[in-house]
Amino acid sequence: MKREIASFVYSCLTCQKSKIEHQKPSGLMQPLAIPEWKWDSISMDFVSGLPRTIKNFEAIWVIVDRLTKLAHFIPIRMDYPLERLAELYIEKIVSLHGIPLSIVSDRDPRFTSKFWEALKSKKLTPRFIGPYQILERIGEVAYRVALPPSLANLHEVFHVSQLRRYIPDPSHVVQVDDVQVRDNLTVETSPMRIEDRELKQLRGKEIALVKVAWGGPAGGNVTWELESQMKESYPELFA
Repeated sequence: MKREIASFVYSCLTCQKSKIEHQKPSGLMQPLAIPEWKWDSISMDFVSGLPRTIKNFEAIWVIVDRLTKLAHFIPIRMDYPLERLAELYIEKIVSLHGIPLSIVSDRDPRFTSKFWEALKSKKLTPRFIGPYQILERIGEVAYRVALPPSLANLHEVFHVSQLRRYIPDPSHVVQVDDVQVRDNLTVETSPMRIEDRELKQLRGKEIALVKVAWGGPAGGNVTWELESQMKESYPELFA
């Protein structure tokens, strides 16, 4: 029984997504490749906590060419939105040196997307999402992952420390029935039963309505329909 319990816990999907691993980070540190030309690769960071200037600047945005070590020091305010930083970047860097092939940063919140802000660690928030298929190995410590369309705004290459091995279990697989979709992008439903009946007064005329519970692939809903139309299309419901 002990082995069965350990196997069940080991393959628990919730545990795989949320449980913290008490071990050293996976993979070894890898040095960054030396750029082949100036301003092909840059690094950037913020120096904050400085005395406020007359123009209300309180930080310096440091952008360094990784090959020549030439640096630009751009005064900024810490409350600048991402759009303002992008304007400064185009004005001060792109206009002089063009667009770099790569940017090295410490993942400051100003450089991360709103998606990652939504996924940042909170109580009861899974630390991992997936599982997703690994397509190929990139270098020594990175892998390319097949991401779904909903995560298309993410880069598909991840460091091994950001990945965790998935332990499969038959309970993780959800069986989905095939659904035949019509040319007008609708699916066929069928009435299961008549749940209620009532008469509506409309311009001095009584109209009989029936409450129909629908089944089929797109079933699970209840609607009011004309009794005459339902009797004509589904007479077996009134037998």
